[in-house]
Amino acid sequence: MNDSVANDGGEVSPMILTIPTESLAEAGLESHAQSWFGAGANAPVTADQVVLIIGESQLAEAADALGQDPAELAAEIADQLPSLVDSVSSPELLGADGAVPELRVRLTPTARGMSIAAGCRACLGDV
Repeated sequence: MNDSVANDGGEVSPMILTIPTESLAEAGLESHAQSWFGAGANAPVTADQVVLIIGESQLAEAADALGQDPAELAAEIADQLPSLVDSVSSPELLGADGAVPELRVRLTPTARGMSIAAGCRACLGDV
């Protein structure tokens, strides 16, 4: 999970958090993520699971740059991740064996706080 936070400017700019396929597997969340790519209900994730799949240090770095508490940021991502991925993906983006592609979460500071976008490279390009 190295380099999973990217911030290329002196000012707070959009950050990309990468969720590697391996992280989903290690956390036992592959079936959750698969549900986000298909029809039907999206399996939820918890803030603790978000910490596992993104990594504590990368989440803390992003939260610090955004002026947020890491636990609150993890909760926001957990709340929105399933529906955001579902809205931009389709079952065809899963591998032949049902493998979930690497996911990305873009956090963009706004005047009202932050906007979150999520998906995979195949469904959003570079998010």
